Amino acid sequence: MLSAVASIVPCRSFRRASRAVLATVLFIFALVPMSSVAQQPPDLDSIRDAGAVRGFSVMLDPAARELHGAGWFRHDGAEAVDLSLSQGLRPDAVFDEGGNRLELGRANGRGHWQISGAAQAEWLQIGWRGELGSFRGAGRGGVGGRPLAGEDGAYLPGSSAWFPGLDGQSGASLIKVEVGAPYVAVVAGRLLAEEQGNSRYRARFVTEGAHRAPSLFAGPWEIQEKDHDGLTLRAYLEPDQRDLGREYMALSAQYIDEFAGVIGEYPFSAFAIVSAPIGVGLGYPGLTYVGRRVLPLPFFPVQSLAHEILHNWWGNGVLLADGGGNWSEGLTTYMADHTMANRHRENGGREMRRDWLRDYAALPEGRDFAIADFRSRRGDPSLIVGYSKSAYVFHMLRQKLGDDAFEDGLRRFWSNHRFAQADWPDLISAFERAAGRDLRQFFSQWLDNPGAPELDIADVGASPLDNGDYEVGFTLRQAEPAFSLDLPVDVVLESGERQRFEVQLTDPEQAFSLTASGRPQSVIIDPDSDVFRRLSRNEAPPILRDLTLQDEPLVTIAAGGDEDVEAMSGRLARRLFGGQGRIDNGETALLADEPFAVIGSTDAVAGLLEELGLDPQPPEMAGRGTASAWTMRTEGGNPVLAVSADNAEAMLPLVHSLPRQARQSWLVYSGRVAIGRGVWPAEDEPLSRDVPVQDQGG
Repeated sequence: MLSAVASIVPCRSFRRASRAVLATVLFIFALVPMSSVAQQPPDLDSIRDAGAVRGFSVMLDPAARELHGAGWFRHDGAEAVDLSLSQGLRPDAVFDEGGNRLELGRANGRGHWQISGAAQAEWLQIGWRGELGSFRGAGRGGVGGRPLAGEDGAYLPGSSAWFPGLDGQSGASLIKVEVGAPYVAVVAGRLLAEEQGNSRYRARFVTEGAHRAPSLFAGPWEIQEKDHDGLTLRAYLEPDQRDLGREYMALSAQYIDEFAGVIGEYPFSAFAIVSAPIGVGLGYPGLTYVGRRVLPLPFFPVQSLAHEILHNWWGNGVLLADGGGNWSEGLTTYMADHTMANRHRENGGREMRRDWLRDYAALPEGRDFAIADFRSRRGDPSLIVGYSKSAYVFHMLRQKLGDDAFEDGLRRFWSNHRFAQADWPDLISAFERAAGRDLRQFFSQWLDNPGAPELDIADVGASPLDNGDYEVGFTLRQAEPAFSLDLPVDVVLESGERQRFEVQLTDPEQAFSLTASGRPQSVIIDPDSDVFRRLSRNEAPPILRDLTLQDEPLVTIAAGGDEDVEAMSGRLARRLFGGQGRIDNGETALLADEPFAVIGSTDAVAGLLEELGLDPQPPEMAGRGTASAWTMRTEGGNPVLAVSADNAEAMLPLVHSLPRQARQSWLVYSGRVAIGRGVWPAEDEPLSRDVPVQDQGG
């Protein structure tokens, strides 16, 4: 239940986090000019009392992309200490606790320095400064790379070496940050105190949980806050998105309560939604950093927000083990995205699972890989395997164990590994203890190798029994190596009634017999797509991803002599195919026995498709909008993507939008807006066969 109304942090207010456990470590900000803030680090007693390994002050000027910092860093007593900083930043000087200046010199490699003479010092005082990278042209914005800044704010993820990193140093951080108006700042951690005036914003934070490298963000935001049963919820958004903040804090409270009820108590003191000037959706302890343009999109509140909140348990609450596989994204996708699909989509999780299967059907065999080898998202193949296929494994596990044992396994895993590292074997062990049985074979077949079962059904028939029931027989075949599969089977009776059975397929070919209490009409294997498998071509209609996943697809530009359309078509091709497409003049496409794309003006594309013996724009799309994209197949089964626009201006919106529509079969645009989209119907239903009945005496 929501316990407070959202409020906006007022100008000139000074908030003290009196409810915080670490309130005793609060220190008073010196009201000094910005130029000297970096010279006033937290005192060592405050840092020690907070149990931190580092404490520093940082002054940011986002518009100028300047950073100044100074603080104390604990080290292990080695004579020589390696120090690393991002490109554009450099240390000013290093002192020990007695004020003695230590020798600082460059080490091998850009961004690396070495401190000498530090053997007698437990703490080192380090000052640093420099220029941050630019948001301009950053795309996904230096994720894991250089820290960024600009007029829109600053993005300093912990992985970007924006503060001095010392070898072997891990633990909590105590941070003072100051920015000038109109900016405010937030660190992924517990807010201890803040002061906001007409010209300055100052705040103090301590990182929480597993104490990973601190992440800091700044922007021209308005701060909204809500108390939810002692948990602080915040939104750092531009004023014109104020209404989103109120809505999203309410949803955050709801999602946090739901996940806590299944897994265990929410692990941090707060949760914040922070607007980003770049197109990202990133999760940090107690915080999500989301692109400003993404925030108002319809999928964010009903899917992405839940996903980012759940990462506070999986990924930030239980960390990925060094060198191990990434179980977090699959588990989070299943528990958040799939759950929200069940709640908000017309056909629930079934349609999301069908999306996942169509994605996998489009993945070329040469780009497939084992779930156990997934580490992080790097392109669509890692999304399909590391997120979707992995999520499917958890869905099949839940079907296998039942809700109670599955959720018991989650709670065991959480309680055993909270704020610690864990890998796939740890997760498997928790589910085995909850289920009381060995699950190694189940996980091994899905995690350790690429691929998926390919199923076929044959020898379908039925005959009546003396008691009025019918014996329904069929044979299932799968390609080798054979998977062990628990397959739901529906027998549809002539009356319309469906009877559900389950069979276990373990061999390349296996016959089954079921008893139906009525005259059968058809049999359907896995009617709700509960089992991960490779769809046949007739089950998987062509989608954009059939082309965008190709290593070097052939691309034909059909511009009809319009130089502007030709240039824009080439730009779109490079965007769709990551610069890997092979662009030709159309002659190769006439002979190509491979997937290809045709991009250009409306009339020229239609003419070229006719030359190739392919149908022009489908009737349901013809004459609509100013630009279109659609898929089809050649007689040989190769997927084809056609993209046409009335002119270069009409094609421009597709450059930005179309790469994000890879699950669609067709789209129609009117100006910048997609006024229609969809997936072509499959030629065949999933593994469905009519049942011929051998009547007695027939």
